[in-house]
Amino acid sequence: MDRHWLTIPEQHKLLSGNTGKLISMSTIDICALHSMPREEAQQAADQLAGDLAAKFAIDYGWDEDTIHFERPGVAGHITIDEEKIHIQAQLGFLLMILKGRIEQEIENYLETHFGCSIKHGAGSG
Repeated sequence: MDRHWLTIPEQHKLLSGNTGKLISMSTIDICALHSMPREEAQQAADQLAGDLAAKFAIDYGWDEDTIHFERPGVAGHITIDEEKIHIQAQLGFLLMILKGRIEQEIENYLETHFGCSIKHGAGSG
């Protein structure tokens, strides 16, 4: 599998340019159960990240079983294990109004490409 690599800082924080204060953010937290073999699920997640990168100019990279992604206004990760895919993202102020639409796009992708059942805010544990 061809994976992209990107160094991601320990903390994903969006700061106001002049004040250095944290900007108000909204969280997307979707956990979806899948029945794919782990490697197949990772390939599908890599395709998802590639699609997001192409559509929204998002930088992403793998760290073990996790894809980290970021661009101005959004940062997060996609974690894949034997049973589930867990997507968490922090949306900056300007993207907060699109949260519902972004969640729906993610859910549609997971249902179509992973055959997943969706759980909101389920966490990774």
